[in-house]
Amino acid sequence: MKRGKPLDRVRVVVTRPKAQASALTDRLRRFGARVRAAPAIQIVDPPSWAPLDAALSRLAHYDMIIFTSANAVERFFRRADHVLKKRPGRPRRLFAIGPSTARALRVRGWGGVAVPDRYEGAALARRIRAKRGLKILLPRARRAREALPEHLRRRGATVDVIEAYRTIGHPSGLRAIRRELDKGVDYVTFTSSSTVEHLIGSLGRSRARRLFRRTTAASIGPVTSATLRRLGIRNYIEATPFTAEGIVRAIISHHARGGKRRARR
Repeated sequence: MKRGKPLDRVRVVVTRPKAQASALTDRLRRFGARVRAAPAIQIVDPPSWAPLDAALSRLAHYDMIIFTSANAVERFFRRADHVLKKRPGRPRRLFAIGPSTARALRVRGWGGVAVPDRYEGAALARRIRAKRGLKILLPRARRAREALPEHLRRRGATVDVIEAYRTIGHPSGLRAIRRELDKGVDYVTFTSSSTVEHLIGSLGRSRARRLFRRTTAASIGPVTSATLRRLGIRNYIEATPFTAEGIVRAIISHHARGGKRRARR
């Protein structure tokens, strides 16, 4: 008798931006899941490129560049093409939050990227041996956690946090997610705090809490999980490691246990 796949007939909504959703949706479908890709957010330009342009024009000034998302990598190099008219020179020290961000850098010719053992900001802060006088460039989204730059500054480093992009709600994607939740799905994946905030904001907290009693949120890591808790969502599972592959593993494991909820504080 032919055995079914571990996620046969499991309904999953992937809320990642369209350009980044394929790796996760392909993995889920490989295991038999019925996947609906509907982006909760979209990536847009900052209101002004002047701060990033200025940083690009003096890259040699920095001892280190830190990237905390593949989106930051993509926007940094796109702008570098415009400002420098060539691929920028690799900094002396280069750090990435996780493997997908490191991969995005390698594609653009920047290899030898240091990655922490745990793919989150606190682990990255521990990995970086910041010291007084170190000059660091951190291109990222406008709204992001301050823990990493604050830690580095306490060690005496000078950290220039430059806005490289913004995340805003994706109207049609959010409508599609709301429809899927109303019909009933098994899992909704969240790969950033921004996806959580925009979806919960779209639903309203009381409706979100009601819908997520029967649907499990699948979080990519502790920062995203903390945002779920802060907004009242307790029925969630967390990826290990903190990657798209980790989300798939967490869903397979949870589904194999019968989709039982864990108590969350």
